Amino acid sequence: MIWIVDLLRNALRFVFNLIARLPGPRVDYVVVEVAGSYPERTPPRRPLLQRLAQPPWRRPDESLEALRARLERIAAAPRVRGVLLRVRDLGRFPPRLATVQSLRDALAEVRRRGKRIVAYLPAADLPSYYLAAAADEIWMAEAGTWQITGLRSEITFFRQAFDRAGILPEFERIAEYKTAADPFMRPAMSEHHREMVESLLDSILYDLVRDVAAARRLDPAAVRAAIDRAPFGAEQARAAGLIDGLCYEDELPSRLGTPDRPAALVPWAQTRRRLPVPYQWRARMPLI
Repeated sequence: MIWIVDLLRNALRFVFNLIARLPGPRVDYVVVEVAGSYPERTPPRRPLLQRLAQPPWRRPDESLEALRARLERIAAAPRVRGVLLRVRDLGRFPPRLATVQSLRDALAEVRRRGKRIVAYLPAADLPSYYLAAAADEIWMAEAGTWQITGLRSEITFFRQAFDRAGILPEFERIAEYKTAADPFMRPAMSEHHREMVESLLDSILYDLVRDVAAARRLDPAAVRAAIDRAPFGAEQARAAGLIDGLCYEDELPSRLGTPDRPAALVPWAQTRRRLPVPYQWRARMPLI
């Protein structure tokens, strides 16, 4: 029964894809805005009345699954040159670095399929720049700031609060580097705990510097030196090879095209109905 439903659904998608291939307004780059925390999966759809009653600020962020599906459709569109990635608010709602790496992998797949990725940054913090470095080009606002200053970790210790409340925490400890119970047993960070945290941060920063240097074709030492002297302005970032150019957002069409034929930058909401939809089979048809 499932394969019959799949067959009907894909037949409708076949018709939709034929219509999508008909001549229409020119689309050179699909504008995709990246913002939010990007959970792995899209939550199940709620009933319509519940969705309408939910305030906009409480609606779930777009998921990695949904963004990958968007990028897959763009990559399959024969008349689209690429993606203009507007990277916003990754610093205000920071995803985990593993999530940013998943976003980078999704962009790499689009590039592998022959599309060009252009990233535009109003400003560059660590999550947004690490993602933008996976693009073919990075453009930044002229008033922007390159503010990747390294990594930090915050750990809250509760022992003093427990002492005031008359609570005595009891944990079994095996060795000095087993620090899971330290926030409850100690009033401050021990030297062994600090050594472990600094080692982890150094390892993560090493990977970030390596990835950015490889993507931007720079010496890792130059990227590390830029982090050590940050923050600085967009012009200094361009001179250091960390970005490709400076412009205001309304100048992007002429920068990505030509003065006589500016590139057509079309938001996803206006493009989605003109892009092919991939076929999906939830069940395999038995071989006869």
